[in-house]
Amino acid sequence: MNCAQIIRGIAQAIILLLQVFIASWTLNLSKQQKKGVFQISYNNFGAGERDGTKKQWNYDLGEMLVFYNIGDDFAKLTRSILIVNGRQITNDALPLEMTFGNKKGQFDTYLVDLGMDEHLLNESLINVELNLELENSTGYKYKQIISIQFEKIQDHSVWSLRKYNWIIKKR
Repeated sequence: MNCAQIIRGIAQAIILLLQVFIASWTLNLSKQQKKGVFQISYNNFGAGERDGTKKQWNYDLGEMLVFYNIGDDFAKLTRSILIVNGRQITNDALPLEMTFGNKKGQFDTYLVDLGMDEHLLNESLINVELNLELENSTGYKYKQIISIQFEKIQDHSVWSLRKYNWIIKKR
């Protein structure tokens, strides 16, 4: 065995290790890229109930809020924490470990009950934070934090969406 064969064998081993590393990195990256994410619906009124106050981005907070999975993958909900004006609310609208599709009409809807009482309904601003712990179809675990602020429209039981933001974090 000469020196050239040893060098060629070492080079092939290094190339093979690099290929394994790149394949592993690509697999992890693809797992992280596809996520199901939830977006609030334009309103929570029935289709026939739209008048001057019941338009897009207006809501009846006594009713359930509707969120759709608009992401590019399924989303399995493993934990949900709802905070309304700094107070944690139990959110039992749907069971945990439920998977939401990402195509309209294929189990893509998540309903959230804000648990509004008379005291909250008399406030002029309502701050909502929804913390969702999710898992995509490849087992990647992440968290979506949705922050919403509603402002009451004068002389109505309708609330207007004032601020809306969401972020995704790795768990």
